[in-house]
Amino acid sequence: MPAPANWRSLRQNRRGNGTLECSECGLCLTRQSHLTRHIHSHLPPTQRNIIPCPSCGKRFSRQDVFLRHNRKVHHARQASKRGGQKSCFRCVQKKLKCDRDHPCATCAKVNAVCKYPEESKEQPQSEEEVHRPNGSVSNAHEHLSSILVNSTFQPQDASAMESVAGPVNYGGSLAPCASTQSVDAMESEQAHGALGVDRQYPPFQDPFADPFGSLPLFDVSNGLDFAQIGVDWLDVSEDLTGDWGISEPMAANEDGPSNRQQSPCLDRTAETAPLPTRTTRASPQIYQPGLATPSVTDLAPEDHDVSRQQWPFDAERDAAPKRYQAPPMRQVLQMQIQTSNKEYTSFHNSLTELFSDTYLPIPEVDRGTVAAMQVVKRWLESYFREFHGVSPVIHTPTWDIETCPTILIAAMSLIGAASSARDGPSRAQLAVLSELCSKMLPLIAASDTKNYQDINYLIAYCLSSIYYLGSGDRQLYQVADRSRGILIGSLRGLGILRSYFSVSVEGEKEKGDQYTDHRDRNARLHQDWISWRDQQQELRLAWTVFGFDYTLSTLTSKRGAIDLSELPTRLPCADSLWTAPSAQAWAALKVDMSETATGASLAFCLRSIVAGKQLPPDLPPYSRRYCTTVLDRLLWDLKQLDMVFMTGCLGLPQSSSGQQERKTTLLEILGKIRHSLSRPRSNEELINYSMIYSIYHYSNLSNSGDMMDLVVFIARKSLSANNPHAMASINAAERRLAISYASDPQKTRSLVWHAAQIIGVSNHYIFCSPCEVLRMFAAYAVLIAYGRYRPRLPPDYRDTTPIDIGQIYANAEQMAATTQWIRYGGCASVGSAKDIRSEEGVQALIREGCERLSSIITWRASGMFVRALKYFELEAQFEREHINP
Repeated sequence: MPAPANWRSLRQNRRGNGTLECSECGLCLTRQSHLTRHIHSHLPPTQRNIIPCPSCGKRFSRQDVFLRHNRKVHHARQASKRGGQKSCFRCVQKKLKCDRDHPCATCAKVNAVCKYPEESKEQPQSEEEVHRPNGSVSNAHEHLSSILVNSTFQPQDASAMESVAGPVNYGGSLAPCASTQSVDAMESEQAHGALGVDRQYPPFQDPFADPFGSLPLFDVSNGLDFAQIGVDWLDVSEDLTGDWGISEPMAANEDGPSNRQQSPCLDRTAETAPLPTRTTRASPQIYQPGLATPSVTDLAPEDHDVSRQQWPFDAERDAAPKRYQAPPMRQVLQMQIQTSNKEYTSFHNSLTELFSDTYLPIPEVDRGTVAAMQVVKRWLESYFREFHGVSPVIHTPTWDIETCPTILIAAMSLIGAASSARDGPSRAQLAVLSELCSKMLPLIAASDTKNYQDINYLIAYCLSSIYYLGSGDRQLYQVADRSRGILIGSLRGLGILRSYFSVSVEGEKEKGDQYTDHRDRNARLHQDWISWRDQQQELRLAWTVFGFDYTLSTLTSKRGAIDLSELPTRLPCADSLWTAPSAQAWAALKVDMSETATGASLAFCLRSIVAGKQLPPDLPPYSRRYCTTVLDRLLWDLKQLDMVFMTGCLGLPQSSSGQQERKTTLLEILGKIRHSLSRPRSNEELINYSMIYSIYHYSNLSNSGDMMDLVVFIARKSLSANNPHAMASINAAERRLAISYASDPQKTRSLVWHAAQIIGVSNHYIFCSPCEVLRMFAAYAVLIAYGRYRPRLPPDYRDTTPIDIGQIYANAEQMAATTQWIRYGGCASVGSAKDIRSEEGVQALIREGCERLSSIITWRASGMFVRALKYFELEAQFEREHINP
C-alpha cells in the first residue's frame, strides 16, 4: 500500500530536529510508534485498525492491550522463542571458539563444566484454549499480523519502511529482515552481539610475542632506553575493554533473561563479594605452612567464571578461583585447643575469647579471661619498652587498647612476649600466641581482601613478619620471606611506595586564623592532627617495611625487593613531634620546627652527603639511620654486581676500577655520618646511633673481599661439621684465610678494628633487631678467626701494654694509638680478651660471644650463631688434645 502524502514531510522533520509532526493537528512526537497510534485517532471508525479477540469478540486498537487481555482474561501463554545461541555458556562468556561438542574441546582442555542452553519447549495450553474453536494465541498473533500488514497506514520510519522492502544496513553490513516486528528484536540482538554483523574490533595481537621484537633496540634513531622499554602489565589502570562492545551491552541488558540464563551464578557472586578493584585485584592468598586448613563452605557452583574478561595470557585457563566463605574467627582459633598442651589449654581458651572479636572486649571481660587480659597488657608494656623505639610506627598519643584492632594488638603482643619469655611458662604462652597469630593473619585477609588496604592490618603483618624473621624457626623464615612480597605489593597498591608525602603542614596557621570560635578552631586543629598522623604513619610504615626488607636481604645474602626509586621522598619527622601528646602541643611544636625536623627530603640529604657536606644538625636520628641504610643498600647492590662478574658465568670481564671507586666513596660517606654523631643524649639517639655504628662497621667488613666471606663460610659450614664433605671445605677455607691474613696484615688488622667496634657498640646497647644479632655474631667470628688463623709469633716475642680497640668514644690519643696498631700491629684487647692473638684471648672471646648472644631472648635466631661460635672452641680443644698433646 502506498505511503500517505505527508510521509516525506515527516521524514524531513525526523532528520531535521529529531521530532515527528502530525499532519492533521501539528502534534510533535519523538517516537514513531506514538505517532502511528496518534494518526489512527484521526481516522473514522471504519478505517481504523481494530484487533478483535478470537475468544470473546472484544476489539482493541492497540496490540499491547490485546496481548495483555489475552494473558489476564483468557490465561493464554505464548510459546517461548528458541534462542539463537548454540555455543556453550563458557565459550560465549569468554569469546572463545566452541566446537559444540559435549563437552567442547575448550572446556575439556581446562576441565571446566560445559553447559548449553536448554532447548525451548512449547508451553502447554490451558484447558480453555484446547476446547476453543480457534483456540490458540498463535492464531491471534497471525490475525494481528495480517491486520498490520494490510492496514492503510504503514509505520512511518525510514528504517521500518526499508525493513519491509529489503535489508537494513547496520554499520556497513547487510542483515535481512522479514517484517517490522523483527526491527526491535534485531536491534536487541545487535546490542548483544548475537548477529554476525561486522564490528570494528581491534586487530588480534599475540600475547606471547615480544612487544619490542620489531624495534631495533640499539638503533640510535629510535631513542629507546631502559625506562621506555620497561612495561609493567600489572600497573595498567586503563579500561582494557576499550570500544569492543563488551561493557556497555552487558550493562544495557543486565536485567534481561539472556544474561540470567547464561550466567546463573553472576548475581549471587556479586552479592557475596565485591568486584576486584585496582588495589584488590592482585591480592595474594596467604598460605601458612604446617597449619591445619579450616573447613570452608563453597558458595559458588562448579563452573565459577565470574571474570568477564581475562588477561591475554590467561585465555586458556580459569583465572578466577572459586570463592569460599571463611569460617568465624572463634571457630578457627578453637581448632587448635585439642592439639595444644593440656597444661595451657585454659590459657589458650581465654586468649581465643579475647582475640575472636574485632576489638578486645575490655568492658565485658569475665573471670575466665581476666588472667589472659593481664598477660596481654604485660606483653604490650614489654613491646613499648623493648621494641617501639626501634620502629616507632605506632602513634602512642592516640593509641588506645580499646580502639586498637585485635590483630594489631596480637602482633604487638607477639614481639612483647618474645622480649619477656625468660622461663618455661612464658615461652609456652609465647608459643600459644604465635599459633593464634599465624591463624588470625591469613583468616582476616581471606575474609575480606580490603584488609590489604588497611594500615592497621599491614602494621600487624609487618610486626609479625619481623618476629618470624628472628624466631629461629626455619618454617617461619619461609613465612617471613613470603610476607615480604605481600607487604610490598600492598604498599604499592595503596600508593605508599612511589608516592609523595605532604608531611609538612604549611598554611595551617592561616587556616586556624579563619576560626574565631574557640570550639571550631580546636575541632579543626584536632582534625588536622589526625590527618597528619595518618600520613606520617603511612610514611613510617613504608620505612619500616624497607627496614624489614633490608634485614631479610642481609640475613639471606639476597637483593632487596624494594627498589630504591620506590622509597618515599620524605623521611620521618622528629620524635618530639611524633609523640606530641595533644593537637595543641603538636601545633605549637611544628611552628618553630624546620622542614628538616618535620620531614626532610631524602634526595636532599643524600646529595648533601655525597657533596661532602654535613647532614643538617636538626635531622632526626631515625632519619639519619635510614639514610645510612639506603647507602648500605647501594653498597650491597654493587657487591651483587661484582659477584655476577666474579663467577664468570656470563663471560663478562671483571668489574671496572670505577665500580671499586664507587664502593670506596660510599664507605667514606658512611664514615662521615658515623663520625658526625655525638654521644647519645636520649633513648632515641642511643638506639639509632648504635645501629648507625654497626651498619658502618659491618659494611666495611662485608666489602673487604675474600676475608669476611671466608670467615662467614667457615662459621656457616661448621653447623654441619659432621659431614665429611663439609669438613673438607672448611679445611680448604681455613688454609686460604691464613694465606690472606699473611699476605695483607694491615688490611687484616683494619677489619679486626671494625669488628671490635661492633663489640664495643653492643656493650653500650643490646641490639633489638635480627640484623644486629647477625652483625654481633660476625664481629665475634672475625676476632676469633684472627686469633686462630693469623701467622704465629715467635716464642720469645714480647709486647707492650695492649690497646683497647673496642672504644667507640675514643679520644685523640687513643685514636692515634689505634692507627699505629693498624699500621704496625701489636697487642690489642677487646672486652674480656686481654690479648686477642693468644689462645686465652680466643677462648675468652668464644665464651663472651656465646653469653652475649644467649642473653638476647627476643630473637631466637641467636641460638644458631651460638652453635657456630662453639665450633671454634671444639676445634681448639681438638688441637690441644691431638696436635699439641
